[in-house]
Amino acid sequence: MNSAAIDKLTETSLPTRKSVRQLRWFETSFRAQMAAVSAQTGQHYDLSDQRLIDTFLSWHHAFDSQKPASRMVRRAYVSFAAGMMFYELLHKRPVSVRTGSAPAEAKTPALMHPEAYLYASYCHVIRQAILGEDFWLDTNAPDRMDEIAIWQTFSKETTQDRAAAIAFLDLFTNGSRTWAIPKMTHSQGGFGNRLWDLAARQSDADVPTRVDIPKGAALRNISDTARLGQIQLSAATKLVLIAFEGVAAQTDLIDSEELSALLNDYGVPLTPQETRDRFSGQPLSSALTYIAERTGKLCPKDFLEKLDQRLVDRDTVDLALTPGFELFLGRLKTANLDVAIVSHGRHRRVDAAQNLPALSGLESAGPIHYLDPANRVGNGLRSTIRARGHAPETAILIDASSTGVGMAKNLSMPVFGFVDKTRIVDRNMLICAGAQAVLVDFEELTLGR
Repeated sequence: MNSAAIDKLTETSLPTRKSVRQLRWFETSFRAQMAAVSAQTGQHYDLSDQRLIDTFLSWHHAFDSQKPASRMVRRAYVSFAAGMMFYELLHKRPVSVRTGSAPAEAKTPALMHPEAYLYASYCHVIRQAILGEDFWLDTNAPDRMDEIAIWQTFSKETTQDRAAAIAFLDLFTNGSRTWAIPKMTHSQGGFGNRLWDLAARQSDADVPTRVDIPKGAALRNISDTARLGQIQLSAATKLVLIAFEGVAAQTDLIDSEELSALLNDYGVPLTPQETRDRFSGQPLSSALTYIAERTGKLCPKDFLEKLDQRLVDRDTVDLALTPGFELFLGRLKTANLDVAIVSHGRHRRVDAAQNLPALSGLESAGPIHYLDPANRVGNGLRSTIRARGHAPETAILIDASSTGVGMAKNLSMPVFGFVDKTRIVDRNMLICAGAQAVLVDFEELTLGR
């Protein structure tokens, strides 16, 4: 099975487990896998865009409604969620084989069951990418996608029963399943949203597979790493990167209120607090996916332009630096540390904000560096560090978003979260994303130089 097309797409700043929950990434990656399978087998497919969107929305709803609260069974849920995606693809049937394109003799699984093979290969590749990134699975190990014996068990029941579809997809991995599928009472799943709850009762807790991970490391409690108090900065640190959004500037309240107002305009009612709880620290694309899920159609193209304008207008009146930030910046400069302000945000908003009198305290740090500028491929954090003449091991990042924390963790560099002390949910989210500690006050970070 050729997975190179999707493997290339996974080389983004976001982990695959987040990317696949975004409609546009899902569409792009599915098309890439379809083209790869077509090149491999010599047969061509026709794709229904609307059915593919319907597939994603149904799967996304099922994913959210059954997502386990416990982090101890995340690995099991990855395979379970991949199986749910496989079922939705089988059920919605967004792909058909183009008439006359298939070879005369169907002697391989890819030709015996062309649509199902494409669906299974896509879901399997996505699953393996997530397990490789998050659980250190050896993604180079051979799979069983082309074993005829497995495909001989494929039947109509597999396409009509969620449990059967999930169990079938799991046959293609060489690993042993750590959870059990409950028997369904009818073709649509029988137990509805209780399907994962029933399966999870027999799930094993996640266990690290990499031999150099200390025993018990995967079972850490949030409280073990999220202590408040003085945090010592390493003497090896030469560069301090500080996120503009939520750290240098108080953007959180403005973001949630303006995004909430715009979502309501598009028929998706959420209060500012609900908006903050759902989208805080997440890429803006998650809001676009949410609109598509709730309305059943793609988010209009002018959504981002309207949000940009709302933020620019609101910033002019209300945006301010985070209390204590200018003093913190002064301490860093006194310690002879290089400092750079970085941003995950929209260019129009951030460019305008740099000219506001209320943010003049940022001038000593120089222009803001964009971590995700247009047309840049790969980890923008690495590019920024190199542009400043440093290496990741001598830099640290202070960020309020799980996106930034993830980018830093991909470079194996130190990263600290920053949240309002009342936002326990945000604090836990950053720790789960990989932050070494979470600051609620700049005074907590001691330079020790």
